[in-house]
Amino acid sequence: MEGYSHFCKDEWVLKAFFDNVGDSVYIKDRECRLWRISNKMASYFAESGITEIYGKTDIELFGEAFGKKTMVDDQQVMETGQPKLSLIENLVDSARGDNNWTSTTKLPIYNDSGEVVGLLGITREINELKNSEIGFQWLATHDSLTSLANRFMLSDRISQAIFHAKRNKSLFALLFIDLNGFKNINDKAGHAMGDLYLKKVALALTKNVRTSDTVARIGGD
Repeated sequence: MEGYSHFCKDEWVLKAFFDNVGDSVYIKDRECRLWRISNKMASYFAESGITEIYGKTDIELFGEAFGKKTMVDDQQVMETGQPKLSLIENLVDSARGDNNWTSTTKLPIYNDSGEVVGLLGITREINELKNSEIGFQWLATHDSLTSLANRFMLSDRISQAIFHAKRNKSLFALLFIDLNGFKNINDKAGHAMGDLYLKKVALALTKNVRTSDTVARIGGD
């Protein structure tokens, strides 16, 4: 057991973890300053041209808006001793305009006296998952061919319009358009040409309505 105890020095284990973990892991002090970060997180800063990291806060590294939000969460964890699990955050890269979606867990760090002396954070990128979720939401409310609103979204928009009209004692208009002779296009020119025709009609309609209006495809044509 003596050899095992020597082998399992905390610093060795901690170094192996921080060097190899695939997530961005960090330790902060009670002032929300970074004390240690994983290689994964260090590589992110290196790509952004940031070399001096330790001792800095999220405000200094990510900007005031995002930094203040994360510091509120950090301080709450350290003051209450209660962890925060799976916080979904979105950091916009101002240089590239990219959205970086992450899921973060924050845990209090205690000393031998039971006092909270810092915070351990684990951040995992979930861009693929978030993009899939957004994609599924879009497919549930839009027509895949024309990108117009589908029957489900139209029903929701009509319900909203009725509600606002009743509340404001106003009117709204609903226009139903049928494409005469559309079946002949499919029969004579083929469905591929019919699909192209529908896309052109959809584009023409959306270009000639207000941004507050909704154009929907609720049937075959």
